[in-house]
Amino acid sequence: MTQETVRHIHIDRTICDNCGDCAKVCYRNALYMCGTDYTVEDLLSRLVKDKPFFDQSGGGITISGGEPLSQPEFVLQLLQRLKECGISTALDTTGYTQYDIIERILPYTDLFLYDLKHMDSATHKRVTGVPNGPILKNAEKIAKHGGKLQIRIPVIPEFNDSVESIRETGRFCVSLGEAVTVIQLLPYHSLGVMKYQRIDDSKPVLEAKAPSDEKIHSLKEELESLGLRVTVH
Repeated sequence: MTQETVRHIHIDRTICDNCGDCAKVCYRNALYMCGTDYTVEDLLSRLVKDKPFFDQSGGGITISGGEPLSQPEFVLQLLQRLKECGISTALDTTGYTQYDIIERILPYTDLFLYDLKHMDSATHKRVTGVPNGPILKNAEKIAKHGGKLQIRIPVIPEFNDSVESIRETGRFCVSLGEAVTVIQLLPYHSLGVMKYQRIDDSKPVLEAKAPSDEKIHSLKEELESLGLRVTVH
């Protein structure tokens, strides 16, 4: 399907209250409600069924999103209940939140899957919409108070794929000490471009060439030269 043949769904978000009425009358199912509401106990009853597998494999539960810390009370209660059941826990987060939220969940989180996109705050805000100050400070506090971090770096062309940018991010990771278990390089891909265009064609979307294997290998070597353990995903 070419860009010219993409059909767009236009929704006036200023008046949408997420009631779902439009999806109910959309007979071709172009619109549909996605997701299911759960209580903590409802969700836990499903998750604990896999505990024998976790016990055998050494795995556990990863809470992801979106940003899971946008629902901090639910996440805290779920993490607490998982630990009571003896299940290992991980939290996939951008780290952009108040530290008192992280402080409350820290005792119940075995591993933070933590995004680091750029070390320059102005550049970070220009591209993502928010500064990186709280993200970096929260990472430092997690490390200081005994948390473990699996750092994830999305390698995005013309944003953070230079040797200088990766080196600066690597130095920050080194400063976190043994709290950092591994660095994951996540090469940019364009799989989401078509979905974005179908949702909203009024805003520009980054569409760049994926970094070459040689480029990713050179960035991996740069981080490894700092003494960091690095994988590519």
